[in-house]
Order: sequence, then C-alpha cells, then structure tokens
Amino acid sequence: MRLETAITLVEIMTYWADQVQALESPMPPALLALDAKVTSMAEIRSRVSTRLRLIRGGAV
Repeated sequence: MRLETAITLVEIMTYWADQVQALESPMPPALLALDAKVTSMAEIRSRVSTRLRLIRGGAV
C-alpha cells in the first residue's frame, strides 16, 4: 500500500471518529472500540505527517 493511500485511509477513519463522537446518545461498546481504534490511527497519522515533513524538508 502506498503511503498516500494509507494516509487517506487514516483521514477517512479520523473523519468518522469525529462523527461518532458527535453522537449525543451513549455509544454502544462496538462504537466505543471503533472510536478508540480511530483515535490511535489519528495519532499514527500525526506521526507519519511529522516524519514526511522532516523527510521532505531534508532533515532526515
């Protein structure tokens, strides 16, 4: 899988995590698990983005 594709997938998952968090009713356990997984994916995306900026900037 190309890095750009992986980043796009993480962005989509992050979007849906925001949608899930916007729900006013209590979340069922399956959605809570999805929310936790998407949050970790957002953290990974942040790290990947930072790494890409460093690479593109010639710092690495």
